[in-house]
Amino acid sequence: MKGPLAVRPVFLHTDARIEGLVFVTMVALLVRALLALQCQHAGVKLSVDRVLAEFAAWSAIDLRLTDGTHVRQVAEPTALQAQVMAGLGVPSCERYLTPVSASR
Repeated sequence: MKGPLAVRPVFLHTDARIEGLVFVTMVALLVRALLALQCQHAGVKLSVDRVLAEFAAWSAIDLRLTDGTHVRQVAEPTALQAQVMAGLGVPSCERYLTPVSASR
């Protein structure tokens, strides 16, 4: 069987862990199917694998400096990432630059 999922042995010893793995797998497959559907409706002519591969390296970093300053840096999207984000209605990167308040 060929597909996007790699299969390897998983040694789970309790029913709760097996149920957890099945749940996480089902959520991942649901997200994948919804992304494919959203891309199709938005006219994004890329496969889900290509979209996921494009965004795999996109990153954001939260820094808490020694003086207490909180800085968030978001990588600029590539042209293809920006096109996919626009097609899917995802807000621009500036939205994510506002630091979240965290009481740690």
